[in-house]
Amino acid sequence: MKAGSGVSELSDHDQTRLRVLAGLAFSPGAPVDSKKLFAGRVDEMRRAIRGITARGRHLMMYGQRGVGKTSLATIFKELFDEVPGMRFFKINCTSDDGFDDIWRRAFREIPAIVECKGEDDRLDGKSAIEYRLEQLISDSPLCPGDIRRVIQNECQDDFELVLIFDEFDRLAEHERALFADTIKDLSDNSVKITIVLVGVARDVVELIDEHESIKRPLVQISLPPMARDELGEIIDRATNALRMTIEKNARDLIVFLSQGFPHYTHLLGQESALAAIDCRRRNIRLEDVEAGIQSALEESQESEKTEYHKAIQSQRKNTLYGSVLLACAMAPSDERGFFASADVREPMSRITGRDYDIPAFSKHLKDFTEDADRGPVLEKTGKEKMIRFRFRNPMLRPYVILKGLAKERIDGNLIDRIGLEKMLNQRDELLLFPEMNQQG
Repeated sequence: MKAGSGVSELSDHDQTRLRVLAGLAFSPGAPVDSKKLFAGRVDEMRRAIRGITARGRHLMMYGQRGVGKTSLATIFKELFDEVPGMRFFKINCTSDDGFDDIWRRAFREIPAIVECKGEDDRLDGKSAIEYRLEQLISDSPLCPGDIRRVIQNECQDDFELVLIFDEFDRLAEHERALFADTIKDLSDNSVKITIVLVGVARDVVELIDEHESIKRPLVQISLPPMARDELGEIIDRATNALRMTIEKNARDLIVFLSQGFPHYTHLLGQESALAAIDCRRRNIRLEDVEAGIQSALEESQESEKTEYHKAIQSQRKNTLYGSVLLACAMAPSDERGFFASADVREPMSRITGRDYDIPAFSKHLKDFTEDADRGPVLEKTGKEKMIRFRFRNPMLRPYVILKGLAKERIDGNLIDRIGLEKMLNQRDELLLFPEMNQQG
């Protein structure tokens, strides 16, 4: 027993084992691939399941980077494992891919559920479907009609095929348009296949301009930033798997700092758990989250680090760019992430300890949106008194807050200055993301 603590210290063996398990329970660097650890997205999952099981329907899942699109798509296979006759295959798109490249790669992924009709076993090392593909269309580029014809002719009748095309947004616009034609052709002919398109976008039009032509067969699933209770569930599932506990204020702080992005929940949760394990404890405290913030910043993507330093750089000392950017990150926003200049005023005053009105930082907001040397890091919409701003890279917002907290200890003085205690204690109203209360 640790003297006076009432808490058993972890043995060397348990400490090493928990370090390994923490890397599995939290998944900041890869999609969650187990439904035991997957949390939240109940409504989106229900809609996706309905779409997959409905003949002639296809899915498009879209949202900001880091909201968990790939994780949701990845666990489909496990969810349907006990359903006979359904086979899932996931294909990652790249910026170098064309329509023909992707579909040929997809066909190479599914040799187990096709049969080579009327042919012998001498396929020259090719899968059955590759062999038949050569017989049907030779080396000419695939077109939407070819996709329907190959699947109709070559896939076994007792299988329902589900093909997930992840990072769909990386394809060129004209290549994405061919997928729209393919989906319409497959749906019109009631082919036993479901196409799932997953990509970063604000709306379907951004992914497929011709979406009106496939509006009927396409189930559109938007993934917004996650609600607080969903992020909390991620922490609870992971700590339960580790047989660790977490104090309420530490859990609430991780949820707050995540800003709706599960990537940051996993990253901060993992680093905080490791900090507690390093202290030979099974209980995660606020001090562990403080240590976790420092580690999380080191593990953050280089893109966020570069964007942040580019935005606040200045040859003059004691400029307000860092404070204004932090105030923007803490400003209350609408469901699309937009905030007004007036929303920056209160967090700016709390951060600096001085009263600031809009003219004092309006130039900084302008520079964040128009100065190429600073990114630009913000985008704006509207005219005159209706102008609103938001981060071009939504993942930068939580990073900016982490940087702000990392400059000082998370103590009573800092919590009081930025109003963090108020934010953490409010159950019916959250300063930063009021729309998330409606979701949660």
